[in-house]
Amino acid sequence: MEDFFDDFEKDFEKMKKGSFEKKEHIAFETLGLLKQYLTPERIKLLRMIKTKKPKSLYELARIAKRPLKSINRDVAVLKEAGLVEVKKNIVGRPRTKPMVNYDRINIAIEI
Repeated sequence: MEDFFDDFEKDFEKMKKGSFEKKEHIAFETLGLLKQYLTPERIKLLRMIKTKKPKSLYELARIAKRPLKSINRDVAVLKEAGLVEVKKNIVGRPRTKPMVNYDRINIAIEI
């Protein structure tokens, strides 16, 4: 509980200075559901998307050395969970660009 108030105080100070960053939260009902979404392969994909910034799912498949079909499936699951955003390019050749707009995933389990 002390951490909550420390974070709140820091966020309040940032807000007063005009540099507050919105924090988004994603909740899973069970630990099992979390594990279904965040498999080791999907965590690797999140890191690749964040660091390599692929311009398309095809490029992500090439970087990951995985079949495009499995990349499409995993990105769709991560998008459904709110962990990946996708931007569809409709100009020129159609492409779907995956994006990760955060640096960290914090997991909190209440007891």
